[in-house]
Amino acid sequence: MNTFGWDRTTQRRGYVTTFESVSQCTAPEIEDRLGFARGSLAGGYAIYELQGAIAIDDFVWRDVTKFSAGWQADPDIEFGPDKSTIWKAQRFDELRAELGKLLNYNEGKVDLALARVMTAAQKRLNVRVGARRIVKLIARHPLPDFPDSPHDNIPQWELIKPKPFVLIAAVPGPDLRAKFSGAKWWHAHQAEYPNSARLADLKGTFANDAADFVAELRRAGASVVVSATLRNKARAELMFYSFQIAHGKIAPGKVPLISGCDIIWDHGNAESSRIGAQEMVDLFQIVFRPSLASLHIKGQAVDMTINWAAKIKIADRAGKLHEIAGPGNGAISRALHAIGASYRVIKLLSDRPHWSSTGH
Repeated sequence: MNTFGWDRTTQRRGYVTTFESVSQCTAPEIEDRLGFARGSLAGGYAIYELQGAIAIDDFVWRDVTKFSAGWQADPDIEFGPDKSTIWKAQRFDELRAELGKLLNYNEGKVDLALARVMTAAQKRLNVRVGARRIVKLIARHPLPDFPDSPHDNIPQWELIKPKPFVLIAAVPGPDLRAKFSGAKWWHAHQAEYPNSARLADLKGTFANDAADFVAELRRAGASVVVSATLRNKARAELMFYSFQIAHGKIAPGKVPLISGCDIIWDHGNAESSRIGAQEMVDLFQIVFRPSLASLHIKGQAVDMTINWAAKIKIADRAGKLHEIAGPGNGAISRALHAIGASYRVIKLLSDRPHWSSTGH
């Protein structure tokens, strides 16, 4: 599971409800159910499951979300000079008053009835499996609460002591979804990680060796088209890990960070993550498994297509001329491969355009 930046475990107090109250709901539905201000969950949210036991003095009973934070409007209460003000009382106190009337104000019976309410609430708070297990929802960017909720059947309790929770679901906001791997990310960002086809971008002595070899090829009359030299390291890693995820070789959540690259491989769903990776494989036009050990990444390789229409005379590094029959091409000409080796530009036979400092 991708935490999207959420801690796997946390110690929290505050409002909790049941898993069935928030599961299978959209963000706006949850906002209405729990009394969050509209838009509170637009930036993403997480659902944490309560762990450990809850004692009677660990919580406050808040009844249901219709009574925001347990407050119930009571038009019968008159206090102060403003008689038009509708005052509110805690739902627990209202319950005490209701029970008092019902039980002829016998305080012993009222206390016993309230104790039964609290014991039942404690029992519900200690459910740890199934739809009625206790969870806490935390918004990434919370806004002020609604004064109340239009729903009257969503239970709510307030934990007044910190308790351990474990993350069971994380829903990203649009800022994170924009970072999900896939076609949208590729079109928006792949150009930020360009490869080079410039001989000047090669590294070390190989840069001079390759430049001298290509110059001699062109002097001799050969056509040389350089298609790749230095490969962007981040681009190479993007290609490698998209292929690995798409083919089930690595879990999306196990992909290491790519320096300078803001991408999320794990969409929170295995199939969605695989599809996103495959879209990138297709757009990168990857056919064979990419390598992170390629000499292109180190600036020690060049891909180039070499052709000549007629016989050419080409000098090796020592200046000795060699005659090579035409037409020909650099992918299969062993004579040209030998001349390239004199420049320390060595042909990899299994890869038609590939030459490198080591032949790999």
